[in-house]
Amino acid sequence: MTRLRAAPVLWLFLPCLLLLPWNLAALSEFYWEAPELFSAASGTFPVSASGKDIAVVAWQEAETIRDAGIPGDGFIRVSLAVKPAGEQWRVRRAVAGPYTYSGTEPAILSMVIDRRGQIVIAAAASTTETEILISDDEGESFSRYRVDMGSESSV
Repeated sequence: MTRLRAAPVLWLFLPCLLLLPWNLAALSEFYWEAPELFSAASGTFPVSASGKDIAVVAWQEAETIRDAGIPGDGFIRVSLAVKPAGEQWRVRRAVAGPYTYSGTEPAILSMVIDRRGQIVIAAAASTTETEILISDDEGESFSRYRVDMGSESSV
């Protein structure tokens, strides 16, 4: 029967233990920008994406439907803030929507920056349709494409 010696194991992990305080001290050197208010309205379900030269934050702004003749409980509009490298944030209000929803407000957004720097947003436009929005001018304008998901729910 062989016995496991504790000394070799201790010598293996001792360097890790000695470097641990140094690594924890480096964690305090994060850089945080001052917070910035993008919208006075209530924004929900934020998503973010970044590429080589751009960062984007998108969020939903919901509005309750008060007209009994209109189906649904509310509308969702999509707004975003774009920050090209070395520049200030630019807010783009209501770039997509309105999308009707029933019940509680669902999260309907997904976003990515592709290799060419295009902003690509997917939004659940209805229970059966997804709207794809693509911008190649930092969110100034969007091309819109509707995808019919059929019986598959897009929400």
